[in-house]
Amino acid sequence: PLTKLQCSPTSDGAACAILASEVFVKKHGLESRAVEIVGQEMVTDMPSTFTKSAAKLVGSDMSKTAAERVYKKTGINPQDIDVIELHDCFSTNELLTYEALGLCA
Repeated sequence: PLTKLQCSPTSDGAACAILASEVFVKKHGLESRAVEIVGQEMVTDMPSTFTKSAAKLVGSDMSKTAAERVYKKTGINPQDIDVIELHDCFSTNELLTYEALGLCA
């Protein structure tokens, strides 16, 4: 069972991403600090989302589908990933997402 400390309220956390062109990065000497976005995917509710699977209800199938698409599009696979920033407000959902992204054996 989830405990109180495994479930953060919606008021917790913040994030920011600053996007810049390659020209801007080079002009300001930021190459060593820049992160290149090589691919992205977005998946929304699928028919399988509304089956009796709790894991699919919280998005594991959507995460898996998005990951498979972006891996195919970029030629990158889970073994190529050294660091990932992943957040879900419930600890169990985060573990499901690690699996959906192919980061677990």
